[in-house]
Amino acid sequence: MTKPLLTVDEVAAVLRVAPSTLTEWRRTGDPDLPYLRINGRIRYRAEDVEQFLAEAGGDDDDEEDDDSDEDADEADNDDDDDV
Repeated sequence: MTKPLLTVDEVAAVLRVAPSTLTEWRRTGDPDLPYLRINGRIRYRAEDVEQFLAEAGGDDDDEEDDDSDEDADEADNDDDDDV
């Protein structure tokens, strides 16, 4: 079974970066995100992108939880002002 390959635009959307950022990363090799060149086109293995996100700590759900905690703290502080 063939594993999915992603285009530059698809990977850029997943990582929330510009396609030109991926170009720069390929040029410099930093960070190391493996890619394939197939018939002159750049493709990324979905599993490599998932691993890159895991290593980078790119779980966006955690960030949202952190923000909501800050909002809750601010709400608590607002209550203190009313006293």
